[in-house]
Amino acid sequence: MSGALDMEELMKTKDLTKFLSLLDLDAYVDACKSKGYDDMDFLRLLNTKEIDEMCNHIGLKEGGTFRQKLHKALSLGRPEPETKLTPNQAQQLLSDILKSALPPAMMSPTMPTQLKRPAPPAEDPAAKKAKLSGRSLVVHESPEALSANLAEAIARASSDAINKTGRFTIAFSGGSLPSIISPGLMMMSNKIDFSKWHLFFTDERCVPLTSDESNYNSLKGTLLDHVPIENVYVMQPEVDPPIAAAVYEAEMKKIFVDNMPTFDLLLLGMGPDGHTCSLFPGHKLLSEDKLWAVPVLDSPKPPQKRITLTLPVLNSANQVLFVCTGASKTEALVDVFSGKSVLPAAMVKGVNGAIFHVDKAAAGALTI
Repeated sequence: MSGALDMEELMKTKDLTKFLSLLDLDAYVDACKSKGYDDMDFLRLLNTKEIDEMCNHIGLKEGGTFRQKLHKALSLGRPEPETKLTPNQAQQLLSDILKSALPPAMMSPTMPTQLKRPAPPAEDPAAKKAKLSGRSLVVHESPEALSANLAEAIARASSDAINKTGRFTIAFSGGSLPSIISPGLMMMSNKIDFSKWHLFFTDERCVPLTSDESNYNSLKGTLLDHVPIENVYVMQPEVDPPIAAAVYEAEMKKIFVDNMPTFDLLLLGMGPDGHTCSLFPGHKLLSEDKLWAVPVLDSPKPPQKRITLTLPVLNSANQVLFVCTGASKTEALVDVFSGKSVLPAAMVKGVNGAIFHVDKAAAGALTI
């Protein structure tokens, strides 16, 4: 068991790794076991807003990331639980665990299941928001924070769409995006009705679907193999690209009956050159205004042959979220937010503007 918590340091820390090192996880585990419950069973059935409250009370806005790291810390070498908790039992156990694992100074004497609130921080440490010409920039402390916060945004969009229309239409791009987003989505799986999802791809490389270069295969390994999404619409990259594009457009027209598909949400990446999907700077396909899906036969980035959705489709989406991490994206981001950009990523705003979720490395010295 670790030593006593340094309350002053705990209350002012905004770094999750440091926070976890200060929190006595051994006491958390012992409190669970003393009540005869498996700690992992508790985490699965706990109403996660209580964990969010714990983070908010100490000035953290990264509940999803906290849950993810706590879950990982507790799951190392532990078997699957046999006993099952009811929600009421889980809520009561939370109170017991807080009392056991946290010092009295953090507990409210009148509200034993809550923590005392410090004064709100002057600035949200997890995100910095700015708006310019239909774009928002959200800077996250780390890729892990980005994943957790983005997953919560996706969960909200999914719930809103399902409540309104009974389904959620979403399209993923490839690159590093699946590996960034998927961990957060899996942590939110108890809040997402994946059975109502209709999942599309914004583009695909003309490589076998089993290839590491395949956008579909990247998402399959990180998400599709782990959550129950039945309606997945896969591009066919191993047939002639013009045929594959036409077939995919026909598939979309079965789902979208309007003149242009209106996705509930697009999840896009951006390359260091400012390309998004498989739409590259200066390419003639940027002017395509009739087709929904088109073949790319001369991509400046390997492989040369690809399939991509077009700008009119991207700009008909209700929500557009870009995900950018790493210093290699900084120059393109500065260009996109300059107000004068002709980069493909700057041409995508959707119906309600585009939100760029970036980490500190990608943001660099960018100020809006």
